[in-house]
Amino acid sequence: MQCNISNGIFLYIVFSILLCSMISAEEINITHVGSALWGDVNDFDIRGDYAFLAMGHGLMVLDISDPEYPTEVSRSFFGDRGPRSIDIEGGYAYVSRGIEPAYIVDISDVYAPQIIGSYQAGCPVDEIIPHGDYAFLVHGCGTVILDITDRANPDSIGGVFLVGPIGVTISGNLAFLYSFDGVMILDMTDPSSPVELSVFETDEYPRLTTVDGDYAYLTCGYDGLIILDVSDPANPVQVGQYGSSAGGFAIDGNIAYLDMGGALGLDILDISNPANPQFLAHSDITSWNMHLSNDNLILGHGDSDIDILDISIPAQPTIAGQYDLPEYWAYVHNEHIRTDGRYAYVPYGREGMVIVDVFDPALPSVMADDITHRSGDVIVKDQYAYVTDIGGDYWENGLKIFDIRDIDSPSMVGFIHDGAAHAVNLFDHYALLFGSFPNMRIIDVADPANPAVVSSLDSVAHVNASVIVDDYAYLAGSYILQQSTEHFEIIVMDLSDALDPIVVKRVNLEKEPDDIAVRGDYLYVATNNMIQVYSLSDNPADPVFVTELDTDGSDAIDIYNDFLFAATGSNGLKVLDISDPISPVIVGSADFPGAYGVAVYYETVIVSSSCGIELFHCDLPTCCQCPGDANYDGKTDVGDAVTIIDYVFRQGSLPMCPPSADANNDCSVNVADAVTLINYIFKDGSVLLCGECE
Repeated sequence: MQCNISNGIFLYIVFSILLCSMISAEEINITHVGSALWGDVNDFDIRGDYAFLAMGHGLMVLDISDPEYPTEVSRSFFGDRGPRSIDIEGGYAYVSRGIEPAYIVDISDVYAPQIIGSYQAGCPVDEIIPHGDYAFLVHGCGTVILDITDRANPDSIGGVFLVGPIGVTISGNLAFLYSFDGVMILDMTDPSSPVELSVFETDEYPRLTTVDGDYAYLTCGYDGLIILDVSDPANPVQVGQYGSSAGGFAIDGNIAYLDMGGALGLDILDISNPANPQFLAHSDITSWNMHLSNDNLILGHGDSDIDILDISIPAQPTIAGQYDLPEYWAYVHNEHIRTDGRYAYVPYGREGMVIVDVFDPALPSVMADDITHRSGDVIVKDQYAYVTDIGGDYWENGLKIFDIRDIDSPSMVGFIHDGAAHAVNLFDHYALLFGSFPNMRIIDVADPANPAVVSSLDSVAHVNASVIVDDYAYLAGSYILQQSTEHFEIIVMDLSDALDPIVVKRVNLEKEPDDIAVRGDYLYVATNNMIQVYSLSDNPADPVFVTELDTDGSDAIDIYNDFLFAATGSNGLKVLDISDPISPVIVGSADFPGAYGVAVYYETVIVSSSCGIELFHCDLPTCCQCPGDANYDGKTDVGDAVTIIDYVFRQGSLPMCPPSADANNDCSVNVADAVTLINYIFKDGSVLLCGECE
């Protein structure tokens, strides 16, 4: 049944379309809503029942009130370069990011920490340590002392020059600055004019300084734990030493916990006589960072887990609980992420492919990971994922086909060996696989469990991306000429005979094309800093250049309706209105330094970076031009009811235009919409509506 509906509804839809056309060139609002695949923990601190983790993209808060079951409370997105260190005092977290600026974060609401202040230091910041109304900011140019009485506007009141400062520990009116040369002790009675009291030199640079009463404990790598008597800070004296290596360190009364470095585990020491620490017990757990919380010792491991150790009996530490962080230390940094609206499929380099549930973009969750050895590209169709494997054992490289009906545990059902498969696309029952020798293969995947090569071609370039429309494939390619110079081009290939693919056109480019997409009669190419537009209206085999738009970068592009989304690397995410392809206009952006890949489904935009994936909400004009058109084919029929049922009961893809699928306008896509459609189609039911919910 076509979209033949009442005159009133028809006029309503016409008005909606006209309204969309009028507002489409207006600014599009983009807001960050969620994150996934955060792996590395750079630092953490504990306050009360909460652990605050400085991670690759921002701040994660864990509730550790029940040590056996720590739970995630919130994540706060700080951009592509997240916190390097975090120190907490009062209701504020002081965060350095390695780059500028350093942040002051209000953590009074652990569910929604807010950046309230920042400071530009002029050099990359290593650490910012609060102390009452002042804070020490340590960076490569020295140490800055900040007045933080107004935390929204921290201000420098002085500085200390020290070659290669690493960190600072504050105890009363004393500050212990440690660097590659040792430890400098400062009198901070007047913070605006610190006075150098002494310098204690060490052979190995201190990695951490802990001060307890009259003693300072320095963990000095291969020199182990060095203990200083600082009762006279002008004349520090070494009084003790322990071990031949040292990392993390924490003190609880007369008991100390010392990471012995590497995989040597944790020694528990009696330091009732600091000059002569005595061994009490050992644990195989090792940690570069540790903090005390009640009768627990919280251990951080960098890129893996957070362990909670019960130390109520110091000589018998036991594991009380653990929080598992995804061990994703490889960069995402991949342009080829895909989404069907319900799931994001993320090639994750040497960690394989990861599947993330993005049904609720604010609460994404990893469904499956470590799929294949090292993935480069993925295409999903009919409950199968076609993944290129580009690393590991040579004989394991190629195209791997996974059955993803059990989304939590995909199983490989088919495999085609290729020495360096790096990109894949699908048409009809064929896969187009791009590798090295030969450059391209066409594989029959009608039976995914038994893929078979049917043809190959050596004359195509290294292909970064491809798009297939009807019988034509458009390839973004590059190759090396004999003079060792690179040549860039768009390759048009006729696939009407899968057994005999033919290159019919090569369009030379000045810069390397990173990605390529088609919308209607126009081809869009991301190349260098530009989005170039080519017309296919006269002859789809002969793209004709129309225009280009500078986007300050173009690593990857994706198109949804009349909008093109461009991941521009260090310049973030850009949204282009392409309703008039001849005159594309930038209508939205997100400040996200490190946007390398992008995938869009309705109003959810997924961006890959070096540290994970970030999810944004984009306020697009309504896509609904045909109420009830769940499969977005321009008509309303029983296929739309099937689409909704597949989505609700069989983990099918989110309908391309959810407002169209929301046939009863109840603000959700559910089985009631399928019933409404069936009644409309077969029983002349009530008039269909477009969902109009916020």
